[in-house]
Amino acid sequence: MKLNVLFFAKAREIVGQPRIELVLADDADTTSMLSAVMEQFPQLAAMLDKIVIAVNQEYLQGTMALKDGDEIAFIPPISGG
Repeated sequence: MKLNVLFFAKAREIVGQPRIELVLADDADTTSMLSAVMEQFPQLAAMLDKIVIAVNQEYLQGTMALKDGDEIAFIPPISGG
């Protein structure tokens, strides 16, 4: 399956681009997706506990199955004034 993975704020800086296409097995879930992203971008691991992940614009809670074409967003905390 192909997933569209979006990165925002500091995550985008670390990855160096706003979006990637990630190819995973057809039976992939959010745990295997996270493993694949961390393997590709190990620098994200240091901030993973601060990142909110959304699947198809819904915040992820726990583990869920993924399907072809899903949109995954990595949303780190944003500060500003």
